[in-house]
Amino acid sequence: WLHRAALENLIGLKLRPGQLSLSPCLPAHWPFVELTLAVQGRVIHLRWQRAGVADDSAFRADRELAEGEVLSFSELPPTSHVLVRGSALQTALPDQRQFGQIPAFDRSLDAIK
Repeated sequence: WLHRAALENLIGLKLRPGQLSLSPCLPAHWPFVELTLAVQGRVIHLRWQRAGVADDSAFRADRELAEGEVLSFSELPPTSHVLVRGSALQTALPDQRQFGQIPAFDRSLDAIK
């Protein structure tokens, strides 16, 4: 179950009959992740890569997708390499108006007493 939780939540792998998509939620220091799936008679090598990361010449993609884009297995050869391009790393905080005013926190040791 832990393996499945990692694939579905951290890596964002969604498998549907005849389809898949990848929308990872990875730590900021992970520039890419690779996995290999054997599903419905096909072997699919997936590489998700954060925007701005240089392409790996050893990974030769047959197909490129945007993050979250659905891929149909019928479009793939029996063995394929799929590159999923991730979005840029978000460093800005969300607009406070979306969530109401966020209170300031006192980070001093005096606040812990």
